[in-house]
Amino acid sequence: TFSATDDALNSGVNFDDRDTEWATQVNSRIGANVSVSETLSARFEYGVSGAVANLRHLYATWDFGGGKLLVGHTETPINFAAGQVYGTDDGLNGYGVFNQARSSQITLIFDDLRLAFVNPASTADAITSPGLTFDTDYTFPAIVASYSLALNDFLSFKIAGAYKSMDVVDTSNDQGYSIDAYLAAASATLNYDEFSLTAMTGIGQNIAHLNVAAGDAAIGTATWDTTATDVYDSDDLAYSIFATFKVNDMLSLGAGYSYLESELKDGDDDSCAFYFNAPIALADGVSITPEIGKLDYKNAADNTDEGDTVYFGAKWQINF
Repeated sequence: TFSATDDALNSGVNFDDRDTEWATQVNSRIGANVSVSETLSARFEYGVSGAVANLRHLYATWDFGGGKLLVGHTETPINFAAGQVYGTDDGLNGYGVFNQARSSQITLIFDDLRLAFVNPASTADAITSPGLTFDTDYTFPAIVASYSLALNDFLSFKIAGAYKSMDVVDTSNDQGYSIDAYLAAASATLNYDEFSLTAMTGIGQNIAHLNVAAGDAAIGTATWDTTATDVYDSDDLAYSIFATFKVNDMLSLGAGYSYLESELKDGDDDSCAFYFNAPIALADGVSITPEIGKLDYKNAADNTDEGDTVYFGAKWQINF
């Protein structure tokens, strides 16, 4: 339950527009973990979007001794997230925290090392230009990897990267253009007593084509020039910092800030976000998380102010 206000520059109606959001989050879910044998296991999980069930996880894992083989639909190795609960537990995703959409994949797992071969298709791949149509071709899957390292109980690190290549073909003349998308990200987490602090940074090119969300649709997306004879890449930079503090068994505090910028053909397009929240545990499995925050779409590539969204409210959750 949230109240969100889009300012006049962002609302589309030339004045500040405030709405109440009162709905079941689309990441509300039900599922099960299945143990088939000592070496085979599986998981399925469905969420809800309106009145329609949506697939979140459907995969099986085989432990072959030296590692594990995962086949199915689930999170990729790039799954950084802050503690923001607005939206669908957005976690600052799209504003400077890299979190790929769940996807079909074949993944090898060796302790803290993951190597995934992921469905390369993305909605961002549908590049358009007035009067022309294009066909998108993939030869190989996207390659995604991560490695986590815990030095001790206090300090841990994670590095991750992804790469894919695709061809966009002009159907009027069979002229093809190659587009590469990649990203590299790293995070460091400090845990001390009841306090946790994480900092993340990353760089990339055309990251929206890797199914990494962007709060501003133009960010991270390759674009045509005005004559549709060449494609311009988006050079992307992100950083974020977020923290939690457990006051007692009932109350915690959280805050975070993130920033995402793309260098496009006509200039820089950026956005940022921040939040403050206070998760409250009412009982075992029952919680309320009040939160206030802001999504700032900042300036477009032509330096036009794109406005912002300010919100406050709470997430109500019961686990069973």
